[in-house]
Parts: sequence; C-alpha cells; structure tokens
Amino acid sequence: MELSDSPTDSHPYWAHSVENFRFLTREEALQHPPYDKPFGMTYTSVMIHPGIKRFVCVESHGQYTYILPRHADGEVIVGGTAQVGNWSTANSDADIAAILARAAVLMPEISDSKVLHAKAGLRPATSRGTRVELDPKRRNKTWVIHNYGHGGSGHTIHRGCASEVVKIVRSLHANL
Repeated sequence: MELSDSPTDSHPYWAHSVENFRFLTREEALQHPPYDKPFGMTYTSVMIHPGIKRFVCVESHGQYTYILPRHADGEVIVGGTAQVGNWSTANSDADIAAILARAAVLMPEISDSKVLHAKAGLRPATSRGTRVELDPKRRNKTWVIHNYGHGGSGHTIHRGCASEVVKIVRSLHANL
C-alpha cells in the first residue's frame, strides 16, 4: 500500500459550528470530574478508495481493526488503534502500516489500495461512561449541554447521543 503525505486535520470538520471550540489540555481534563482515572485513547484511521461494500470490525488481543465503506463516495475508512494515555494527534507511520497490514489480512482485496489520507485524534472516555446532559449551572447566560466521554464508541452511539441533545434543546425552547 502506498502512503500519502497528507497533513493531519487537528480539528474536526464541525469545530466552526461550536462556539469557543477547543481541545482541553491533559491538565485541564484531569481537573474536571469524572476524568478521575487515566482515560481516552488515540485513534488512527486511514482513508482508502478500493470501492468495497462490506463492513468488518474485529477486536483481537487489544487491537481494533475496522473496515467501514462509505457508500456515498466509495471511500473506505480503515482503522485503528487504541492507545490509552497517548495524547498525540500526530500520525504514526508505524501505526498506519500496522492498521493496513491487519486490514489486508481480513480483506485481501484492499492490499493494493492507495491511502488518500490518515488522521490521528483523541477519543476521550470517562470512568462513569458517556455524559449527555444539561449542566445545571448557566455560564454567561448560556446553557451548556455536555456530550462527551464516548471513548471508542462514538461511531456506534453518536445518533442516540445527538437525539438526546436535540430533546434537551427542545425542552429548553419549550420552557422559554
């Protein structure tokens, strides 16, 4: 497989939609309960374009390998890593090579795919699970809705969490 030199996108595509969006530093995160234990993981995903149609997700010996086709554009997300305590958002050539090798074992037809780009980022988790709730305290006359701590399950539970946030917002508007 061929690797490209695409830069890492350090902010999610939706960051401009969230007022004052920024990542917490490690020190800040540890000051806010429920971040009371080592948490989170660095993930790495690789985008390829073989045009496959099957989903594959496997966990074996603490390694997570997934092959997720995006039917709209034919691209495929291949991953990943889960490195507890790693706070780097830089791509690692070794991680990318390991991901691609594991994915090729599961689906040999992707072994000659060109890498379009790779991303590494954080997947924070908490010891108490996902937090989706309205903060009882207002900040500068603004309501704060917490939606974090998904860990590596964001792809699995994002729709349910987003639906819960919408319910909270509708409730706030109904009570104005």
